[in-house]
Amino acid sequence: MTHINRFPGAEEEFPFGPQNAVFKIHGKMFAAVGETQDGKVRLNLTCEPELAKTLRASYEGVVPGYHMDKRHWDSVIFDGSVPPGALKQRVEHSHQKGMSCLPKKFRQKWQPIPAC
Repeated sequence: MTHINRFPGAEEEFPFGPQNAVFKIHGKMFAAVGETQDGKVRLNLTCEPELAKTLRASYEGVVPGYHMDKRHWDSVIFDGSVPPGALKQRVEHSHQKGMSCLPKKFRQKWQPIPAC
């Protein structure tokens, strides 16, 4: 999950214990990492509702967000069904969605997104 830390303004916190990382931009969450009951990594990402529907239909490992607003959050289960490139795009989208909700002065401070 070190990739997520590289995004401008990203702050990593552990409010739910050491195994559950939460990533925020100026206090606004855009990603959360946890584990499924069977031990797989689960990455919750914010998402536009229509894109969420498309992704869930396209990838077996993309499901409604665990313990999140199911319309605006997806959980990506690391089961091999989501290609790395698609996962990277999802993380970027989630970060951009979080950035878009910030006041302009913060958005300007943290642009552009770094190449990964």
